[in-house]
Amino acid sequence: MKKNQLTRALRIDKFTLAALEATLNLYLNEEEVIKNIPILNMLTLDYQELKRRANKLLKILKKEINAERAKITVREDFSTVGGGAMPLETIPTFVVTIEPKNKKVEEVEEELRKCENTCSSEGKQKYYNNRP
Repeated sequence: MKKNQLTRALRIDKFTLAALEATLNLYLNEEEVIKNIPILNMLTLDYQELKRRANKLLKILKKEINAERAKITVREDFSTVGGGAMPLETIPTFVVTIEPKNKKVEEVEEELRKCENTCSSEGKQKYYNNRP
């Protein structure tokens, strides 16, 4: 370390080493790593589970948004994994589509983001409390 001061700056402490060891040990058990790392869990979800979740969201939205205001459906689509080693990779998924009947898409988007006039607090609670 006396010869190269950069060695001292790049040296890791015991806690960092312990965290790295725990992470690498987690990757030795495929089931555990998929269960405990959210992105791996999402990337490996069963196709039928994705469909179930989309339909669950569809039911919640249909209760909250009057059919006269928008057409809400579930359809098959593709998601982009994005970034890192898989920037262009796509995987099959399900999406919930909302087609407003008497408003601009931008207005509905803003309402949904704010949950104004479209989502009751009870509806939001049901959705967030029942997520897996």
